[in-house]
Amino acid sequence: MRVDDVRAFLEPRVSQRYIRGKPEFDDVLAVLTDHPVWGPRAHDVFGIRVQKSLLNGAVQLQLLTNRVWFTVSWRRCATRQRARRAGVQPVAERRLTSAMRHAIRPQTQAWKRAQHGRWVCAACGTFVGPFHADHVAPPFSEIKAMFLKREGDAGSGPPPVCFGIDPVSCASTFRDPDAAFKERWQAFHAHHAVYQQLCAPCNLSKSNRA
Repeated sequence: MRVDDVRAFLEPRVSQRYIRGKPEFDDVLAVLTDHPVWGPRAHDVFGIRVQKSLLNGAVQLQLLTNRVWFTVSWRRCATRQRARRAGVQPVAERRLTSAMRHAIRPQTQAWKRAQHGRWVCAACGTFVGPFHADHVAPPFSEIKAMFLKREGDAGSGPPPVCFGIDPVSCASTFRDPDAAFKERWQAFHAHHAVYQQLCAPCNLSKSNRA
């Protein structure tokens, strides 16, 4: 989208708030598709609101993640065109990423339990939480890309494009017809994933997730 298109989309929505699972949320979330940081991390966004700056009246885009509201540059939604996999539209791609993250949640939770409460941020050294289990060497985006490439090379067909939804987290989930894809992904991820401890601010400052 061009800058003028993004502005025209947001201005009628000033003072409005959109929560995941409610009407129009996905439509407004789509404006982040080409944002270099929040496009790949749209699954982390649980609320969106459009405000006007008290200083100069400029339109502001704010995102809710981890119970914290962040003001982000809506102009950056118009300044980057991400390479997209052939045959997968942006919304389906986001839902695929969400479902892939949801499928590995038991692995992430098991790793967290194994820390026995001994948490320290690998980036800044703080002992103050909340803490996240973050992929490192390789990052999640790379593991995902390697898996999808392997699936393509093996002639397994395109990735799923239809998903269920978790009633608690509102994350996308794989449906029964895609159980084999899900199991292959879980095994592949378990073999390659290495985690590190990051505090919430350091984790949210990263831009290498997909």
